[in-house]
Amino acid sequence: MFPLDKYALRHASSGSWMLHFMFHNRKELKKQNGNVLTYLTSVARAMANHTCNFSIENVKKEVKICGTIYHRPTTDVIMKAQSHPTRQMFAFKAALKRYMDAINRKMNLARF
Repeated sequence: MFPLDKYALRHASSGSWMLHFMFHNRKELKKQNGNVLTYLTSVARAMANHTCNFSIENVKKEVKICGTIYHRPTTDVIMKAQSHPTRQMFAFKAALKRYMDAINRKMNLARF
């Protein structure tokens, strides 16, 4: 049975409850060698265990929250750490070096 009253609740300072629990459970990704399915399951479990209190029109309500699942992976999805730098990383490092060199030149010129 689905409740007739549906509300979109957000944490006052953290925003979305799902993002809030994804942040707090982020260490789960390292425990499972990058297994995303186990991580998302732990996030959904944390959301289901949480209780929200809110009021509408001076009526206080206590509700449980749950994430809406649009897609359900049926196999493990593994996120592997990159073993070698990509071309994009080399390009970023080169651009950053040029930027820092330009700032250093301006700082040196400003001293004299």
